[in-house]
Amino acid sequence: MIGAVTLPHILSNERLERLLCETDFHELLRACRELSSRVKTGDVQPGTYWVRMNRQPRLQSLPSIILEIDPTYVRIDQEGFVQLEMSGIPFYGLVAYPTATREQYSFKGDVELIPGLWYYDEDYNDDYPKHREKIDALMRKRKMYNQGRTRGGNGVGAG
Repeated sequence: MIGAVTLPHILSNERLERLLCETDFHELLRACRELSSRVKTGDVQPGTYWVRMNRQPRLQSLPSIILEIDPTYVRIDQEGFVQLEMSGIPFYGLVAYPTATREQYSFKGDVELIPGLWYYDEDYNDDYPKHREKIDALMRKRKMYNQGRTRGGNGVGAG
């Protein structure tokens, strides 16, 4: 514990910032849609596949970008969406839809990152305004970073 903040909380904040500010959303969406299409062909069964925790089942052939963000698990739904649960307090992650719209799916994300890829967070609501502002600030940080990259500036992470 560091002051009143625990080490897992700090690590969770670092993971959240890395996820929202440094992840290549287009590449991640492509990888998730590839997993979704593998369900359609029967190559992969719908279900929950553990990544960070030593539990079964595990999927041996996850795309490297998914392994790099290190989710707790990957849930490939029979509806076609792919959920990357990061865990932590609060629970949060990303959900990728096989189409650009989320309306036809039972699981809904909270913040659209790019068409078809959404961030979800159990505390991203009006009951937790400080948490919501933290997430919104991370999204603004990402936009500023991306603007700097297009003007030749330096930044950390992918686009």
